[in-house]
Amino acid sequence: MMRIAILLLCVSALWGANAETQFWAWVQENSEQLLSVESGDEKIAQTLAKRMTFYHKDLAVVLSTTDDKRSIVISANGIRSAIPAVNKLVEAAPAMEQWRVVAFRQAKDDLSERTLTYKKMEFKPKNIYFKTFTKDGHFDVALYYPNYLKSKHDDYVGAGFLLLDMAIGELAVMTKVRYIEHRALPDDIEDKGYYPLTDLNKHLQTFYANKEARKNKVASMVAAASIQMYNAEKPMYRRYQPGSGIKQDKNLVVVISDNQTSVFSSELQAVLVNIRAQKKKIIYVYKNENGNYVQYKP
Repeated sequence: MMRIAILLLCVSALWGANAETQFWAWVQENSEQLLSVESGDEKIAQTLAKRMTFYHKDLAVVLSTTDDKRSIVISANGIRSAIPAVNKLVEAAPAMEQWRVVAFRQAKDDLSERTLTYKKMEFKPKNIYFKTFTKDGHFDVALYYPNYLKSKHDDYVGAGFLLLDMAIGELAVMTKVRYIEHRALPDDIEDKGYYPLTDLNKHLQTFYANKEARKNKVASMVAAASIQMYNAEKPMYRRYQPGSGIKQDKNLVVVISDNQTSVFSSELQAVLVNIRAQKKKIIYVYKNENGNYVQYKP
């Protein structure tokens, strides 16, 4: 029994060490059959899906055609923790003449012309609207569907994630959007902040471009214009003297904190009472969850 257990352990370890190689070897061996897949219901397509699940339970594989070349798309199924597994498998893919290997579902350029069929329902991106909500440096989205049925809410959620993949790409959905809601489209949406889903990628890019610009502006202010700095993590809020290359400005105070909570501490606010009495400009800067210093406006 001990020998059998050791043998099984060795076989398992061998599979784990060569899982990517074995997956792609099977794809190469069955390339011709895979090229014939059209609907995804074919036996070879089902076998491919099973092998993908065996490799990693959270991943999915999609066969598609782009630029006259077949693509094997490795998806994380919208599961953020599966992102490293997707990257590992794609990086291990060999060069194949008839196939292009793609990490994550990609955004579609011709979104306005596409239709998504999901659970026997059809969704046209050009007829679906969204609103964005930005708070604390995050990008949240609400999707609004015409003819929305509350009884099928779960189906709308499933379709919504695929629609977002089509609009901005799967990786962006997982890493750049925090909260997603699914709602019925109101009758009156004119001039009320509703936009067609086809515009979402533009809004997302603008948000992150502005966010980066704000971060750079704050960094520049801290590096080149700050004079009196109080460290909100220090009990005595020790004042730092101007360092080399810092421009003197007696009307500007920058409060540096290692977290947002410290900005609201009563001790810090007590220290700043005299600063406010002098009518000086106060800038609050704290370290966010990504380790970047950003400006906070109370």
